[in-house]
Amino acid sequence: MAYFLDTPSQAALDSLEHISTKYGYKIVAFPYLHKAYEQFKDIIYYPVGPQEFVSLIRRAQCVLTDSFHGTVFSINLQIPFWTFERNYASGKGQSDRITSILNKMGLQNHYITCSDTKTYLISIDKRAMQKAKQWIINQRTLSREFLQNAFLQTGGKHDK
Repeated sequence: MAYFLDTPSQAALDSLEHISTKYGYKIVAFPYLHKAYEQFKDIIYYPVGPQEFVSLIRRAQCVLTDSFHGTVFSINLQIPFWTFERNYASGKGQSDRITSILNKMGLQNHYITCSDTKTYLISIDKRAMQKAKQWIINQRTLSREFLQNAFLQTGGKHDK
């Protein structure tokens, strides 16, 4: 699946081609039908909303994206993914939150910059994905505990 908010970099396009050819996967693209996709003869395009977005990621064999949300949903749903630096026309990047979350989860090798010449993606480290899943579970637990404690400290009352 190709989920690119900006025009995919050459590394992303090469990677899509490689995965499609090597594994026989159809390329499904959303939310934009970038002109760069014209090189793929059998690409499938879906204009989607939020519900379809999650469903497409859940059913994907793998996800190639430049999106924070594409990255996070892939991790949460345990879908193999690679995140590419966004190919901004302005040249200004905004990848901090993506690289931060990947570093926290030990998945930084799933991030590919625009200047990378990688065309063959590394295989998914299933142990790293399991560790990332456990990190998410731990963070949810900490968040719930924080909210429960905050609620108890206010006596269950809140201002309107």
